[in-house]
Amino acid sequence: MDNKVLKLATNNNLAPILLKTKMHIPKTRQTVISRPRLMQELDQGFKNKLTVITAPAGYGKSTLAGEWANKGDFPVAWVSLDYGDNDSLRFWNYVIASLEIVKPGISDRVQSTLRLVNQSPEVFITVLVNELCNVSHDFCLILDDYHAVKDDFVHNSLSLLIKYLPSCMHILISTRTKPPIPFSRFLIAGELIELTFRELRFTTYEISNLFKQKDVELNGEEIERLEFSTEGWPAGLQVIAYSLCHNKNKKGYMSILDMNNQHIVSYFAEEAFHMWPESIRGFLLQTSVLEQLTWELCEAVTGRKDGRYILNELVESSAFIIALDSEGNCFRYHHLFREFLYGYLLAEKKYNLLTLHRLAGEWYENNGDIPEAIDHFLKSNDYVKAAKLIQSKWAYLIQCKDMKTMSDMIEALPCAIVEENPELCLLHAWTLALSNSKSFFYSMEQAGKRLDKAEELCRGSNCKLSQEACSRLLGEIAMARAKISSPNIHEMLAHMRVADRHLPEGSSLVRSDVQINLGLPQLLRARYLQRRAGELQQAAACVQEMQKIIDRIGQGSLAGWSLEVNGELAYEFNDLEGANRLLLSSMREAEKTGEVGIVIPGMLNLARTSLARGMMDEAFELPEEAEKKAQEFSVLHWLPVIDSFKVRLALETGDAGYISRWEKENNLVIYDRLSEGIEYQLITLVRVLLFEGKLDRAMLLLSRLLDFAENEERILSTVEILNLQAIAYREQGKAEKAIESLERSLALGEKDGCLRIFIDEGRSMVKLLETLTKRQGEVIQSSEGKVSSSYVSKLLKLTKDFVLSTVSNSGEQDSQRPIKVLTERETEALRLLAEGLNNSEIARKMVVSVNTVKSHTANIYSKLMVKNRAQAIKRGRELGII
Repeated sequence: MDNKVLKLATNNNLAPILLKTKMHIPKTRQTVISRPRLMQELDQGFKNKLTVITAPAGYGKSTLAGEWANKGDFPVAWVSLDYGDNDSLRFWNYVIASLEIVKPGISDRVQSTLRLVNQSPEVFITVLVNELCNVSHDFCLILDDYHAVKDDFVHNSLSLLIKYLPSCMHILISTRTKPPIPFSRFLIAGELIELTFRELRFTTYEISNLFKQKDVELNGEEIERLEFSTEGWPAGLQVIAYSLCHNKNKKGYMSILDMNNQHIVSYFAEEAFHMWPESIRGFLLQTSVLEQLTWELCEAVTGRKDGRYILNELVESSAFIIALDSEGNCFRYHHLFREFLYGYLLAEKKYNLLTLHRLAGEWYENNGDIPEAIDHFLKSNDYVKAAKLIQSKWAYLIQCKDMKTMSDMIEALPCAIVEENPELCLLHAWTLALSNSKSFFYSMEQAGKRLDKAEELCRGSNCKLSQEACSRLLGEIAMARAKISSPNIHEMLAHMRVADRHLPEGSSLVRSDVQINLGLPQLLRARYLQRRAGELQQAAACVQEMQKIIDRIGQGSLAGWSLEVNGELAYEFNDLEGANRLLLSSMREAEKTGEVGIVIPGMLNLARTSLARGMMDEAFELPEEAEKKAQEFSVLHWLPVIDSFKVRLALETGDAGYISRWEKENNLVIYDRLSEGIEYQLITLVRVLLFEGKLDRAMLLLSRLLDFAENEERILSTVEILNLQAIAYREQGKAEKAIESLERSLALGEKDGCLRIFIDEGRSMVKLLETLTKRQGEVIQSSEGKVSSSYVSKLLKLTKDFVLSTVSNSGEQDSQRPIKVLTERETEALRLLAEGLNNSEIARKMVVSVNTVKSHTANIYSKLMVKNRAQAIKRGRELGII
């Protein structure tokens, strides 16, 4: 296998294994029909950024690209793609490796940023482009069979590369279907050459040459009929030519040519197959279960000793096998021919399909390709063997295979096998939790169920593990629960204590260089303190004990986590300077250890603190940075939370356009299933509905959220929801109900000294508190308990001060100061600003130049006495202009 694989450096000790043959330019056969007109098109395309060859199967895309690449006097990086490349890391690993021919050493320099390619590939593409800009000569990257790629991450990252393509680089893509890449602007700019089936189909002249090469003499009428019936489809014509060269009966020609395309393919594929001796036909059928062919693998599957000879004979005699390397060691069947062979294998039932897959699996296992071995064992229904491989090679698989694929492998096993094996249940839980999919919370829920099953099996009377192995597994299960299942500090500590008892030598899972994200996006509420915000000292003690346990059984640090929680608490207690200091410290600690679960909430809490301190630029910049981090580290479950946070900022500035787009794109509805993971987004939706005046829908969702928060004892969430309910009741004119909800939230908040959760509601809270203070008495009684008038007075003062500070920071002036009246056109421009349009879009709407729009905007800022767009929109709403 050494001459067929390539290992690239990665962050792990184990490198991804790449097939060298996927990066070899196919050799040009002497029998290939010369197509100078297409060579000229490709030569012309090389002067531009991009060439795209789009045509159905059998139009000679790969053959054409390979011939052109072999004839060129410039370096060519080639990648033959397949359906296994639907993963951005795997795709770009191959591309980087292929580019070694252009720029030796590029793998080492680019590989460290490859993990950044998921979802947001800007950083990785920037590094890659900068490296390629230093190439002193023109070169081409050819991506063959790109239709096999369906992954949006790959499409997006490739689009970025094309957009910023260095002048020395050209890309050629061959594909059956047009990929979702914005080609139109390259076409308009004259930077794209596109070849389709219309250009690739054989001309009359090329058809004539093909049949002459096969020693088949056809007259002009027969060639015309053949061209008409096949529409110049090269693969069909190759089948016909191959069949006719063995048919010496001239009378049979016309009946062959009269068949329609579909029948031509099926008929002549079968005819070409049956012309081989029985021994070779058997070889073809047996090896049709393989995607790639080497003589050693073929001999293992067929039990023959002449695999090299047969492959060479097939290459020399057949149009349906393709060499994948220049040495002639690795091949594949033409896709259509393999489909025919596999269908024939299933129909004939001469060979046992399961046995063929089992033999292939054994060969791959013996040669170290574990993922391929598992795939074939699964196809052979040898689930026991597949399960044993997964169990014994889990560390290798976790580091060399993406988590989604690993999870799929386990899920392909029968439930009975998985649910009877505690180790498989545990591994499945880890792969689910580490998959970083957008269905994060569903995956976590399923992971929890697998852990429950694993523990049940370990503790059951029928457990076949030794007492020592069972104890160790219970420790690993407990550590998994602490790492991926529980957001509550006391529950996490309890699980870690169990793990500490059972794992005296440490956790192999935690020490396998698998990075775990401790943070769950229950954002902007001190995670440990959902039940009571006053347990800071107890929480700090818990964190210290957890750190000691981690030092003994695993790796990592909780210092950043502790600082982040203290920062959240400082914010809630209105110590904004302290919150800022603690949150910055937590992020510095987290960046040392790579804990994204601290960095992202830390950024958002910093943004919230900046907003409270009147630092608007920082408040808006930090969520953008958080989004980049989430995409960079592929923790996609944070993205909806970040989006919701940005919407809350938009609500502060009255950016109706942004708010409307978020509401449409997120597809949240008031009847969504409630969970901790979606609570923050749904509370944000409530705020949007209140902003839009949709009070009935807001009240319905608030009722559902309140029931959920109270049942789950989520105290701070309950306070926020009650505050919003009070605001909504007030908007509906239901003053008594508004005060009732406010009194409940105040009673809960006073018990724990909560401040910011009230202050952040701004003017609406001031009006509610002012109404409440008009009531008599030193103590207010609510269904949640008593509320002191001193607490209410303190909140009222702090909230008023906050409102006044935001007025000052936003450039708003005393209402008695005169505001110059906007002109009709300035008012129109302000309304378009509020819709979220940029200057160019406003110019098109108003049918004026961009400079005129800028002039209108400057006048608006001056007349409204504001400094930026957000302030202008907010001021315009307050004055009733928009």
